This record gives sequence, structure tokens and C-alpha cells, in this order.
Amino acid sequence: MKVGDLVARSYAWPELVSGIIVDSHEEMVGGIPADDGAGISYTETTFTVAWADGTVSQELDLEVESFEEMLKLERGESE
Repeated sequence: MKVGDLVARSYAWPELVSGIIVDSHEEMVGGIPADDGAGISYTETTFTVAWADGTVSQELDLEVESFEEMLKLERGESE
């Protein structure tokens, strides 16, 4: 996903609310240390989303889905 994409929350929420990604931030996160000292790291992407209800929130990449895909699920049109 990228700035300008129309999204919806992928977690339980009382209603389907659309939002637009207005900012994106990637950060390298140090993860679980390994026995060989190398460790595991990963990239964490967060988005700033302006929601149609007037709120703005920070969401992890796993917390938002394409609004079009969520709408299809709501209508029972999943592929």
C-alpha cells in the first residue's frame, strides 16, 4: 500500500469506514536474537490514515486492507 490508497480497518470495528493513507513510515526493527549472534530483524511499516469520520490514526500495515476488497467481503463477493 502507498500514500493515496483508499483503505479500511482489517480488524473488528463497529462499521465499515473508509480512509486515505496520508503518510507512510518504514523502520527496521531488531527482532529475536539468534544463537549465532546474527539475530532476526524485520521492516515495520506504519501508515497515517485520515478516516472518513474525521479521525486520524496510526495503523500498522497489517491493520489496514484495500477498501475495495473489504467492500467485496461485506457484500459476500469474495473470490
